[in-house]
Amino acid sequence: MKMHRTGRHIAVMPVLQTVSRPPRPRPGFEQLEPRLLLDAQGVLSGADMHLTLSFAPDGAEIAGQDNALTATFDALAAATNPADPTAAWQATILRAFQTWAVETNADIGVVSDGGQPFGVAGPTQRDARFGDIRIGAMAMEPTVGAVSVPTDGLVAGTWYADVVFNTAFPFRSLDDLYAVALHEAGNVFGLKDNTDPASPLSTSDPPVVKSPTPADIAALQGLFGARAADANETSGGATPDNDSFANATELKRGELPEHDSGSAPTVLYGDITTSGDVDFFMIRGPGGYSGPMTVSVRTAGISLLASRLQVYDSGQQLIGEAVATDLGGGVAEYRVPAVAPGDDYYFRVSAAATGDFDRGGFSLAVVFDDRNVIDQATIDDVAGGAYRFLSAEDMAKLFDGDAYDDELFGDDMHGDDEPGGALELETVPGFVEDTRFQVVASIADATDVDYYTIKSPDFAATGLDVLTATVRSLDAGGLVPKVRLLDEYGNEIAATILANGNGEFILQSTAVLSEDDVQIEVSAADPGGLFDAGNYELIVAFGPTATEVTSLATATIGAGVAHRAHKLYVSEPQLFHFALQADPVATPPPTVLIASVIADKTQEIAFQIATRPGETRTGAAVLLAPGIYTVDIAAATLDGSPLPEFGYSISGTSISDPFVGDPTDPTSNPFACTEPELAGFFCYPGDPPIISPDPFLWDRFGESLPDPPPGLDLPTLINLLLGDWWQWVWNEFGLNGPVLATNDAFHAPDASSGQTFSVDGATGVLGNDVDPEGGAMATILVTDASHGTLSLAADGGFQYTPDPGFTGMDHFTYQVTDFVNVSNVGVAKIVVGDSGDFDAGGSVTGADFLALQRGFGATTGATFAEGDADFDGAVTDADLSIWQQQFGNALVAAVVPADSDGSGTVAGADFLIWQRGAGTTAGATVASGDFTGDGAVDAADLLQWTTQYGAAVASSLAASATVSATAMVQSSAATSGGLVVASRSLFSPEQLVPQAVHVAADAVGSPTPATAAVRRERSPAPPRTSLVVAVSVPSQDHRSAATTATGNLRRHDSRDAAFAAWDSIDSLTSGNAWGDELRAWRLPAARR
Repeated sequence: MKMHRTGRHIAVMPVLQTVSRPPRPRPGFEQLEPRLLLDAQGVLSGADMHLTLSFAPDGAEIAGQDNALTATFDALAAATNPADPTAAWQATILRAFQTWAVETNADIGVVSDGGQPFGVAGPTQRDARFGDIRIGAMAMEPTVGAVSVPTDGLVAGTWYADVVFNTAFPFRSLDDLYAVALHEAGNVFGLKDNTDPASPLSTSDPPVVKSPTPADIAALQGLFGARAADANETSGGATPDNDSFANATELKRGELPEHDSGSAPTVLYGDITTSGDVDFFMIRGPGGYSGPMTVSVRTAGISLLASRLQVYDSGQQLIGEAVATDLGGGVAEYRVPAVAPGDDYYFRVSAAATGDFDRGGFSLAVVFDDRNVIDQATIDDVAGGAYRFLSAEDMAKLFDGDAYDDELFGDDMHGDDEPGGALELETVPGFVEDTRFQVVASIADATDVDYYTIKSPDFAATGLDVLTATVRSLDAGGLVPKVRLLDEYGNEIAATILANGNGEFILQSTAVLSEDDVQIEVSAADPGGLFDAGNYELIVAFGPTATEVTSLATATIGAGVAHRAHKLYVSEPQLFHFALQADPVATPPPTVLIASVIADKTQEIAFQIATRPGETRTGAAVLLAPGIYTVDIAAATLDGSPLPEFGYSISGTSISDPFVGDPTDPTSNPFACTEPELAGFFCYPGDPPIISPDPFLWDRFGESLPDPPPGLDLPTLINLLLGDWWQWVWNEFGLNGPVLATNDAFHAPDASSGQTFSVDGATGVLGNDVDPEGGAMATILVTDASHGTLSLAADGGFQYTPDPGFTGMDHFTYQVTDFVNVSNVGVAKIVVGDSGDFDAGGSVTGADFLALQRGFGATTGATFAEGDADFDGAVTDADLSIWQQQFGNALVAAVVPADSDGSGTVAGADFLIWQRGAGTTAGATVASGDFTGDGAVDAADLLQWTTQYGAAVASSLAASATVSATAMVQSSAATSGGLVVASRSLFSPEQLVPQAVHVAADAVGSPTPATAAVRRERSPAPPRTSLVVAVSVPSQDHRSAATTATGNLRRHDSRDAAFAAWDSIDSLTSGNAWGDELRAWRLPAARR
């Protein structure tokens, strides 16, 4: 809030008494009171007051000006602190915030600031680029000491809790700075200005240092509770008990799966709650471990506590200690060089000294260094404050070796999916019974719903009769939640959506009864769609006053009206909160309603939100500079079809005092009345002008326009419709690489079956598409199917119904958006009916035979791509027959013997020659696989080889290619006098297995090898995966056969492959002539 106007006071009198002629209200305009939530409309309960703070570097943009924080206050502090003026004034501001924080459940942790513009798009809290509270300074009207943004309001986005000092204010000393900072910090913590001359929340000229009064502290604790002991200090709600060796909190050693005890750090959070408080902890050293142990107490980024750590042995004798008195928090760390296996060690945590910074939260980390496998960066992250809300069980998950961004916190395994299984929440310690509840949990999948039950307080006794439920998504780009309130009979309780976007969903109700049971239902907003899973924090709080958000405009759109335009006049820079609501309407195609706030002077979009029919959406707080704005409301469908008429409303409020500029500057105050008797009033355009004390004015009536606004192409509509809730994530974090769409193929029954072919999102077109950042993606239909009816969902799933009588291949094309970039065009092919076109190439070819050959012999679970032509899950002779029939229709040209190698017989070696030449379109000969004489090596040539080699033999060869490592080892080891051919190759198993099988059969004159198997191996350099294939065949003269087979294999493949043969499986592990070559195969192909 604004602070400290000097000498001049503006008396706001009724308009009719201060103007020479009474103003006439202009039809369509509403003179709105400034909706300063903390001054006029009460507070919005539910904020989390564990905040971070950063000092913005000079030059960072604030409302169009450069930040001059350091330059201003270094000059102020230099006279009394020339050695380090920056530390002096920063300590003054931190002391002001600490004065309030220690009285309630709050902490201020200092973090670095990247210098981004104030108000840049981002999360409301825990933005990694800067603190929740950003401290800056800019020039304002000289009577204003500072402007702050309250935490207890409809403030979403990075303006939340920021404090901007006035470089033009006449600060005389650091005491003046402290007085102004203390006032602003109180406003940040949700306290209203008052007129008590003893309170720092009252104004005085010049500023006077005052301590919070008992009434101020009571008001603060009414919002956020009395500072409560941490969970380590209580046992079943009893008196604090970890203040001595005897009552030390026992710590559990961290341990990763398949690792020893102590392989992961032990991390927990605690709190020095009062002056003189101490916390004791104990851990037992791992058995058999005598290495070093590092213990650290961290307050950096967590609180302003100056901490002391003392380490004791099992006899409770002091081993050593460390202190951290850094300004803004630090790390106190002590390393025990060698622990005694199985001994107990005690840790005492306290304040380093009494004073301003003797209370606050901390993290304690214990690491058994020689067993620990977790890197220091991960430990610092987990112990840095961001995860202080987690239980010990969920904290341990962060070290389990997986990417902890994907962990589900408080996963209930679907145990509370029904109201009857609702989890009963306990009152948060430090708060009046039944006035505040809090839980961290997760929505695991599309079917997950979480139910909680609470009891409302006695309204008459507490005066707290307004319920506010806040759900914050804890994963950027994660869950988009929805909340409902239910009574004990399952009936929905009336409530108002205050916020739905930018990472938060806030619901408020005045319909809850006193001392009644209330159920809270948390689910995904769009189960089965995008953003339907992730972690969240739920806070339910009861407060005294309902938040008022003013309806700014209500109208209809559609039925020939493409968009409407409203006018907004802003007299001074100030923060606004907007909400856009669309009435429910039946719109089969996806429909989006968009509100854009456009500066008339520059035609730039200052703010934009989107919603769908039946929903309310909000966005981040937006700072609007003085001027005239057009608020454009537009609606569109994704397929361009006409819209039915439906209603909408846009509501909003100002959520900060104006960032007051020079009142004599017409640029920064374009609507300031110029007549002396109207000083402090605003004259808005009109005939006659509209005179108002309000710093903004809204035109309630909107001009209807038939044509859609420019710029709403399909990707833009998709992004607004599906990604608007997380829009800041896509726009602000890191480089965003292009999305890659990869072609797909599906197999659908023909229309005679009467079935619609349905593919869900998990197996749809997005399944093989890639976003480099691993983020969410959505589909955009480019061209529709030609031979059926298609419905493509955003998650890549679709439904397809072929036209009556159609069989063959249909297709559609699509693009993928990651809400920033749009991909290349992908092709999705749909093969309709029984078909041998297993690769969806549009025709039945020899390549399809290879697909069938690879899958031949499967009895269950086979897919179309694996050769299942008839939908029965198996790959059998029936599927081969379908391929042969459809392939036979393409026979052409004269036929020559398919004897490519001139051996006098058509054999497997000839198939390999055809395989290598496949795809040649001209100039081919019999020796390169052209058996039809047309100069090409294609499917017709493969058919000739199949026919001449014999269908039965081809079938048996296909069967022989079904691989089983276990069968190979067992059979080969038992074969006496047999031949084993082994090959390590860089080819795929689809290429290598048939090749080895056929050539081994040729080598010994047997068309039916006994077994074939493939074993995957890993190598340290690309290609990472290679293959070993072994084939066992009966042979009387296996030595000769081995030589022949080896020569054949080498002759048929000289491309990065090596081959050898043995007379038994035992030769693989015993010395033989091929041992050196076997070892050489382990080298990458490029080095052979």
